[in-house]
Amino acid sequence: MRVQKKVSIGGEWAKIGKHINDGDRIKLLDAGQIVSGEFGDRHVFHILTLKKEELNLSFNQTSMNNLIEAWGEDTDNWANRVVKAFVVRQMVGDGLKNVAYIAPEDWTMNEDGKFVNPNKVEDAPKEKDYPPMDETNDTSPF
Repeated sequence: MRVQKKVSIGGEWAKIGKHINDGDRIKLLDAGQIVSGEFGDRHVFHILTLKKEELNLSFNQTSMNNLIEAWGEDTDNWANRVVKAFVVRQMVGDGLKNVAYIAPEDWTMNEDGKFVNPNKVEDAPKEKDYPPMDETNDTSPF
């Protein structure tokens, strides 16, 4: 039987509302690591809060996706970067809980709860390609 080493992390875990609040800036102190837990693998980073507390914080997949979009898939590039916490009250399991989403500090969240990357160049909507109007057969009322 093949077994895997279980990684555990020492230190205090960040708590939403106690250590992290909506709009807080947080510094990522390392490239993080994947830790197996009761509910599967978690991406855990060592962070520094505004109150100069060094804590562990588990990032959800949305937060991971935000940082991947901004800085790439190699988390070594994320170390020593500053991020912003977006705390949202949402249903988790059988009740409402505060959930922290992480994004680069210059990102915002719109009213639909979607993250907006100010550096992303969106493709401009293209005008519809209408065939040229034949002036002799113009049946338009305009």
